[in-house]
Amino acid sequence: MGLNDVRFIEVPTASDSRGCLSYIRSMTEVPFEIKEVYYIYNVPAGAVRGCHSHRTACHVLVALNGSVTVSLDDGVDKAVYTLDSPRRALYMPAGLWLGEFNVESLCLVVSSELYSEDEYIRDYDEYLRFRGLR
Repeated sequence: MGLNDVRFIEVPTASDSRGCLSYIRSMTEVPFEIKEVYYIYNVPAGAVRGCHSHRTACHVLVALNGSVTVSLDDGVDKAVYTLDSPRRALYMPAGLWLGEFNVESLCLVVSSELYSEDEYIRDYDEYLRFRGLR
């Protein structure tokens, strides 16, 4: 997988005078079976999360409020994505390097796998070897 496989997903939303309700479904908006959902919040100003890759887990990120900036790298190319609406999600396939991940509010993460430390690659040189680029 590479950066060409990253894409924005428009999140279905129902709106009326009572407000908005947005939803994402396994195998419909999200191209995998959802096994885990978690959220990130109360990130100190200036703190950067990320700097890792996942061997097999795919993810979808949603900025529920505020914004999230994600830097992705496939070992050859790099791109930066910004999420600033709960109506738009970002699909990230497995095997990408998640560089700077700045959360300025509340971020929902939908994962294809349950948490396992063995799933993570936390060293960039090891990541490049994993991708066959070293």
